[in-house]
Amino acid sequence: MYFVGSVIVIAFFTFSYTFFFKIKKYIYSKKCSWYNTKNNTNFTCKYILKM
Repeated sequence: MYFVGSVIVIAFFTFSYTFFFKIKKYIYSKKCSWYNTKNNTNFTCKYILKM
């Protein structure tokens, strides 16, 4: 029972982590497009999106 619980917890954490990361990436890409229109520094954007 303990093993099953730990597996569920691990699965939940990996799912939430990837989900959060995708949202973060999406927000960063939106910010990057906005920054690129303001000034031409997309180095940080490329660096962030690579992660």
